[in-house]
Amino acid sequence: MEVSDTLVQELAPDQPSINAAKKLLKPAKWPVLGQAQDVNTIWGECQGSGSTPYYTMADVSDHGYKCTCPSRKFPCKHVLALFWQFSDLPDNFAKTAPPQWVNDWLGRRRRSTSTTDEASAQDNAAKISKSAAPLSLHKTNVEKVLTDEELAKREEDKAKRAAQNRAKTLDSVAQGLTELQQWINDQLSSGIVQFLKDSRDKCRQIAARLVDAKAANLAARIDELPAKILAHPVQHQPRAALQELAKLALLSEAWLSNPQDIDAYRGVVSSENREQVLSPNTDENSTQPLTINGTWQVIGEKSQMRRNGLLASMRWLKLLSPSDEQTSTPATAIAMLLDFIPVKSGSSKTQSALGKTLKGKVTFYASRMPYRAILGEHEYIPQSPTNQQMSHIQEPLQDWRLHFFQHHAQLPWLEKMPFITPAGRISQDKSGQYWWQNNTKTVHLPLINEVLDPLILGSQLDTAFVLLDGQFAELISVETASWGVILCQ
Repeated sequence: MEVSDTLVQELAPDQPSINAAKKLLKPAKWPVLGQAQDVNTIWGECQGSGSTPYYTMADVSDHGYKCTCPSRKFPCKHVLALFWQFSDLPDNFAKTAPPQWVNDWLGRRRRSTSTTDEASAQDNAAKISKSAAPLSLHKTNVEKVLTDEELAKREEDKAKRAAQNRAKTLDSVAQGLTELQQWINDQLSSGIVQFLKDSRDKCRQIAARLVDAKAANLAARIDELPAKILAHPVQHQPRAALQELAKLALLSEAWLSNPQDIDAYRGVVSSENREQVLSPNTDENSTQPLTINGTWQVIGEKSQMRRNGLLASMRWLKLLSPSDEQTSTPATAIAMLLDFIPVKSGSSKTQSALGKTLKGKVTFYASRMPYRAILGEHEYIPQSPTNQQMSHIQEPLQDWRLHFFQHHAQLPWLEKMPFITPAGRISQDKSGQYWWQNNTKTVHLPLINEVLDPLILGSQLDTAFVLLDGQFAELISVETASWGVILCQ
């Protein structure tokens, strides 16, 4: 029982398969190798990246084969490596009875007749003789140079496959959002109080369905919805639940109405990666990313553990002054930098830059309301009295409700919106509820924070940075003349 040294070359579907098989010619990759002469069969267990090895088997007489790997090439690299090893070092294959998984394969397969074997051999020989660049077991051949027509056809096929995959994704997401809308109607029909009693299991079920429907971002948002509602005082939780369900309904309806809308797509399916945000956009009809070059101050930081095991690290920058050639708008006055960090052994905290000033470029994700951004080339600069005064400069006084509704009109499904208050103070009522109020006590804002540093209670604040959700505000940081920026998390 033997195999010729040219068999791999004859069986390989292409040169890359031979190159891949060559990398598997290591004893450590094959803890089990066996042969059974009475059935002309060899087999092996190839250790891949997973915990379970790939089971590979082959007939050395008619060159039939089987492998449990998911490769779409036939034969795969594991089969080629098995034949290759048996050709070079047959003594490494222990002579023993076939294991059960090999016997199962032998019992199912149909052995080729001698006529079929001869025809197959002739076909293989014809293919090799017609090949302008024969496969090599020793070196990688230069790929065939394609003509302009062949390149155009390849790109056309690639674009066609991409369009088909996108169409399937959009159809799957649409079905998932239709189920979500029915789910929302069911929660309203059964009552918000009943929903609050079992919100975790109910949200987890619909979130799992949305994951299957490829609406990953929306699924993550719903999975974290119960914790968000429970963060409100008990008497306000029913209203918070209604508000969040309404936002989900608006987001799903916006996507179903226009799946191409970048803000809706980002909220439902996925967000762009760094390369996609920074790459040039040639579509004149799409919303373009905006880059602001100027001086920024880090006004807030927050880290939050997500249910998927990632640590969400958020950092907020306030634009102190744009560069000479640019002008700023209130919409780009605050930028949020968001990073997801895998939590491993050791500390998961990032180095704080709260209160520091930097000079550099900030690129906002394309949106009707630019907010999330990417920090480009930058450098931290020493804090000067001028910078400190600039950080206290306020836009014209605006009520927080008006600020919220202006943003809400553009993106009504936003979870929270940034807001910088004017000078004021923070106090606590008899029930333990925290409140921010301006110096004239004409504007009040309830805070969702459970515990705040006693240092800031009653102190004169130059500014307070909060996140609005429509009912309450989450206090992120405050800035004082005496102690600078203080984190409130």
